[in-house]
Amino acid sequence: MLVKKIISTVFEKWHYFNLDKLDWITKNKLVLKKHAVKSKAVDNKNPLKILCWGMTAWERGAVEHMLAYSLKLRGHEIHGVVCGGGITSCSLESAFAPRPSCEYCVERNNRLRSVFPFQEEYESMVRYLSEDEKKECELLVKDIEIEAIESFVYEGIDVGRIAIRDLPQFYFKLVDIKDEQYYQRIRDSLLGTLMYTKAALNAIETIKPDRVIVTNGKTISHAGIYEVALQKNIQVCTWDESPSGLGAFIFAFNDFANHYNYPKLWEVAKDMPLNDEESAQLERFFKLTEKGKFGRFDYYKNPVNDRKELFDKLKIDSNKKIITLLSNLTWDTSALGRDVAFESMFDWIFQTIDFCIENDDYELIIRCHPVEDKAPSDSLTAEKVPDVIEQKYPSLPDNIRVIKGMSEFNSHALSRNSDYICVYTTTVGLEMAMQGRNVLVSGDCHYRNKGFVTAIENKEQYLECLKNKNYEKNITEGQVELSRRYAYCFVKRSLTYLPEFHHDTRFKYTIEDPEAFDIGGSERWDNLCKDIEEVGIFMDTSPMIETWSSEGEKI
Repeated sequence: MLVKKIISTVFEKWHYFNLDKLDWITKNKLVLKKHAVKSKAVDNKNPLKILCWGMTAWERGAVEHMLAYSLKLRGHEIHGVVCGGGITSCSLESAFAPRPSCEYCVERNNRLRSVFPFQEEYESMVRYLSEDEKKECELLVKDIEIEAIESFVYEGIDVGRIAIRDLPQFYFKLVDIKDEQYYQRIRDSLLGTLMYTKAALNAIETIKPDRVIVTNGKTISHAGIYEVALQKNIQVCTWDESPSGLGAFIFAFNDFANHYNYPKLWEVAKDMPLNDEESAQLERFFKLTEKGKFGRFDYYKNPVNDRKELFDKLKIDSNKKIITLLSNLTWDTSALGRDVAFESMFDWIFQTIDFCIENDDYELIIRCHPVEDKAPSDSLTAEKVPDVIEQKYPSLPDNIRVIKGMSEFNSHALSRNSDYICVYTTTVGLEMAMQGRNVLVSGDCHYRNKGFVTAIENKEQYLECLKNKNYEKNITEGQVELSRRYAYCFVKRSLTYLPEFHHDTRFKYTIEDPEAFDIGGSERWDNLCKDIEEVGIFMDTSPMIETWSSEGEKI
């Protein structure tokens, strides 16, 4: 078993660092080269200056390259900046996956970008961050006390806050910044963030862009440009891959795309009833997610869904009030910094446990996120909820059960058969609302204040809901309809499904129709470019790419 795991890990690392040397890049390059010969940019009377901050050498970065190419064909002025190396920390490393050499990363970034005919528009970050400026950055943070890092500000940018915020992504767990074992990484993170921020300030001052495009806007390599653009009142578009299907991407202006916060779009979408086809798509999509099928991942092999089987195996007393609590990954960006009613996700979990210790007429089921045990080997969480609970509560009473991530006990079935459904930010809460259930939402998740869940504002309100044995566990038909409209907005209207990325692997893309990037070539790229130009709401009206061709079968 150990040998198999080692072989799997080695292969995954080879796959990540070497797949770009196979022929799919050359094939895409030839396709676009042929297209570029016959496709010329239009004469735009009012071109925008668009800055693409392409710091990471990853295949998904081609979303940005394709967008830049489409915008160039529409006559806009493209400026790209890529990492030139020599930074103390970056977004390609973690405690379990050492960063590649800067030389390799630069070469790889160049190769991935070489598919597109705009090499002259892109330049290395070394132009915007000299060796002298790097030394200045080093001097600024050289003697800083650890206690002062979080409040460290440079040119109005909260560099220290960004550096600290990135730590869970590096360690795949929450960390105590007062713990000496993390000091070196904290300092490296601060210096790296400062260098990227300094380069971002210089680039924006030099280029003076009208728009900035950057992935996620949260991590070390990308947060500086995001914050600087906001500070300078420049419209900044963030984008990220969505777990809602193969080739699904989310875009946003002046916000983190993966927060799924789109108030202007929701104002339009909430008044749009679903037709029969849209309802069928929605049912089909969430029927699959309930089985644990998310894009490229399967969370269950043989999920336990039957109520009697669940209750028998877990020894649940059906005469008691049943609480199902669904936790998130501790390091997931969808949960980090999303605290509202509690200090943290663990504070919420502990408060619920304490309540059920004091009230043994309740049954508490804590269902941990499946990815805690089922993620790829290079991104397994280093801090699992069951371990943290056991450390604080070495012994739990019989009315409290902690279900590990690897378990086949289905989260949806557990929730459906409970009196209280408690979530932090997981999307299962949205799915339960679609099934008519009231959900207690304690984190600042994307569907929190949309009119169909109970948004918990503080600990007192949460405990009052649990104490109320006449708590209304169902919502109204109107709320159910609203949740369905929101859910469709979440999986379709707010997302763009790009056929180029419709692969079972994240490590490649295929350009089959280069004319799609031209004006009028495809509704998808027309929509995206128009939204960049007009600071739109990123509402996708193009035909939906089915993420599965039939039940359980990916295409």
